[in-house]
Amino acid sequence: MKFVGLVGSNYDQSYNRKLLEFIRRNFKFKFELEVLEIDEVPMFNQDEKWDESFQLRYLYNKIT
Repeated sequence: MKFVGLVGSNYDQSYNRKLLEFIRRNFKFKFELEVLEIDEVPMFNQDEKWDESFQLRYLYNKIT
């Protein structure tokens, strides 16, 4: 079974990141967890064309 975890903070020592890395390390024989970062996701702007963002397309393809 494969899961995707999103780190919701750019801070290197965030609790979300630490928790996902702990789960990935300690449960690697039960399931696969891919940790994805949001640090390259552009800030929301309704005037921008989101289909042109490589990072958003990458995250979308990993989640769906």
